[in-house]
Amino acid sequence: MKEIDLNKVIFTIEAQFHVLKHFNSIDKEFLDELIIAGFSKSDINSQLKISSSKFNPSFCINPIQLLSIIKRANKRSEIQANSGKKNIELSFEFSKNDYPNGIGWDHLIRIIDLTEKQLINIEKRKVQNTVINFTEGKPIPTHELNFVLEQKDSKHHIVTIYPGIYAPPFQDITSQNNGLFQISKVFWDEHVFVFIS
Repeated sequence: MKEIDLNKVIFTIEAQFHVLKHFNSIDKEFLDELIIAGFSKSDINSQLKISSSKFNPSFCINPIQLLSIIKRANKRSEIQANSGKKNIELSFEFSKNDYPNGIGWDHLIRIIDLTEKQLINIEKRKVQNTVINFTEGKPIPTHELNFVLEQKDSKHHIVTIYPGIYAPPFQDITSQNNGLFQISKVFWDEHVFVFIS
């Protein structure tokens, strides 16, 4: 696989907005850029409130700064995604010495690692076109980051960037080939999102 030049990846404003779900807040300058691009404050706040793994604000304060940090980081692994698209998933791990509190918080936990109380309290919630497991708990500090690119016309476009363990897309039989659907289903059946009540 040809090495990807991270300085040439395309990060559309729509992808930047998508990545907001992995932030609790953003700086005013980036907020203003999103508003100028046509996003409402209400839409931005809704995106920030989505239950998802979140970046630590001491690591980065907006998606543009995040990309800048990634460009300087050492890639840990690169795999071709089995999604029917030409997706490439890059994984990065950051030093515990540089980021003692982690780069973010992973809200995904394997079901087999839950306490008995958490198991009893699993809720099924509709997310996009599927149902996902949720339970109350404390997110885990993480030093891992995943970066998904889609190849279009020989260019690499950012799909998403998130902290924590690798997670395939939510299972969706209407938009995924059978292989990706099965991979996604197995993963999401074995994992749960934790939320703080």
